[in-house]
Amino acid sequence: MDINTIKADLQMIGSRIIDLKIKNDFVFLDLNSENIRKGIDITHEISESYYLDENLLGRNLILDINLAIKDVVDEEEVELCINLSLEGCFSISSGGTEEELEAMVGVNGVAALYSIARGIISSITSQTCANGTITLPMINAYEMQNQSKIEK
Repeated sequence: MDINTIKADLQMIGSRIIDLKIKNDFVFLDLNSENIRKGIDITHEISESYYLDENLLGRNLILDINLAIKDVVDEEEVELCINLSLEGCFSISSGGTEEELEAMVGVNGVAALYSIARGIISSITSQTCANGTITLPMINAYEMQNQSKIEK
């Protein structure tokens, strides 16, 4: 199969970790504990459009994920906090408009970076908690985009 016949208009040029902070009080994390509290906050910011070259229109997306898990162990509160900030650069094929690029980055770009974040957090927690991995839930990036439009 010729990949060019199925290639999406939106392409990720690259991504990077901007910032990663970890605070971990757990040695053994029991996700089934009756006292456990979990929270996740996800925000994103899309840059203004710019030209990568005369044919490619680009935009950057910053995705911030803040994960917090708290529990009470031996009458003392312990927590795991992970703050991850990722940036991705996306382009749209020749002929695409700024409006199309913004819409695609807001949904497909968020989904792409979130997938990368899921892998990073899974890897980190598997190496910092004695008993396993925290896997972020799948999200509906389309619904997230609609909610952020309502909040603005």
